[in-house]
Amino acid sequence: MKALDLHGSQVTADIVGKVQFRQGDGVLLTVRRGRVAIEVCTCDAVLSWTDDRGRSNAAIPCSEFHRYVEEGAIRLAVSPVDESIHDQERTMSQRLDYYKASRDATQAMLALEKAVAQFGLEASLLELVRLRASQINGCAYCVDHHIAEAKKAGESDRRLHGVVVWRETPFFTPRERAALAWTESLTSLPDTHAADEDYAMLREQFSDKEIVDLTVAIIAVNGWNRLGVGFRRSPGL
Repeated sequence: MKALDLHGSQVTADIVGKVQFRQGDGVLLTVRRGRVAIEVCTCDAVLSWTDDRGRSNAAIPCSEFHRYVEEGAIRLAVSPVDESIHDQERTMSQRLDYYKASRDATQAMLALEKAVAQFGLEASLLELVRLRASQINGCAYCVDHHIAEAKKAGESDRRLHGVVVWRETPFFTPRERAALAWTESLTSLPDTHAADEDYAMLREQFSDKEIVDLTVAIIAVNGWNRLGVGFRRSPGL
């Protein structure tokens, strides 16, 4: 990720998907679509954003981002894009109903999901894994669905908000952290090659059977993500 010094300057970016302004303890601002303007007045700031496929675009380093925002040293402004573009994107999102198009394929996916539910892994851990994979893959429908499912099962808003920055939060157990690291490693396989350090974390927390079961659960959610993103399934209002 490229570091930029924007001291005393202003930058704007057109965002397709989501933009996240983050410091170590969480997300400052999330925007689905729009033009984001960042004016850095008196300091070097830290800003990173990802598009809806999870690709990082820029970073500007600063350890006290919140304080600078509160003091007015950094000003954030967001203005919407042309609504006709938004309408076009919304129209493009409905490619086909894959449940209707191939019942055989979706029944196979549902059978795999049923098997995952019977592996014996904690339901709360599985929802965290599903949510994190869906965030990385940019599956809006899946993110919305798994947040709802996790909340039904009693998961807290604080922990759900923290999933995207789980490495910087104290909210998750060592077992959950190992599962989230393995989820990221397998979901971003071309970049990580299933890193040895992530596998070592996994070995400390999971049995051999659980490692294979968790891996199949990650395969399953990545499959659903590819159906959701590939066919532009979006969450209902």
